[in-house]
Amino acid sequence: MKRNGFTLLELLIALMIFSLLSGAAYRLFVSVSQTQQTTVSHLKYLDQWQRFRLLLENDLLQVTLRPVRDESGLLQPALVGNSDTPYQVQFTRSGWRNPLGVRRSTLQRVAYGVNDGELVRYYWTTLDRATANASDEPQVHMQPLLQHVTDVQWQFLDHQQQWHHQWPPSGWVDHQQTNHYQTLLAAAIKLQLQHQQLGNVSIVIPTPAGQVSTSGAAG
Repeated sequence: MKRNGFTLLELLIALMIFSLLSGAAYRLFVSVSQTQQTTVSHLKYLDQWQRFRLLLENDLLQVTLRPVRDESGLLQPALVGNSDTPYQVQFTRSGWRNPLGVRRSTLQRVAYGVNDGELVRYYWTTLDRATANASDEPQVHMQPLLQHVTDVQWQFLDHQQQWHHQWPPSGWVDHQQTNHYQTLLAAAIKLQLQHQQLGNVSIVIPTPAGQVSTSGAAG
């Protein structure tokens, strides 16, 4: 009786076809896996950016005319901005929620800066730090917001529609205008940010002191 079966050549051809299909399937799996990892990473940073943007908008839309005294007792303006300093923008905001009913002000001193490639929000537990007790808990708190930031620049719009790289603008401070400049607010604040994953993004946020068009801002 004659037996049917595969010849050695047929087996070799079948193994070659199987190896080709397996290699193609593996390369497809690796490609899909890498694409998924990239997408998840990008979505993660997009989520961080959206959360940061909402928080920044909430802060700047409640900027208030309240100067503060720093640890040295020096009077600091209600709004201070300089991208070359650790606290790149610093201001007083209202609307600090108090769900526990703690005896404190509803005003809060807030700052934004970059620490080791991470955009950070700072806030203080008291407005005038020079009058706080030494036994109090640490007054400044760090709130990390956005990682892998390579550059941050802030600009400030005055009421003559001129942008400045610092606030108060240089040359505005003199002995006759001290009280005026201490409570002066920019009409709007622009943030320009470079991120390793998101690229270049920018946002313009008006303050309670003025309204501007944000149609040219991306983010």
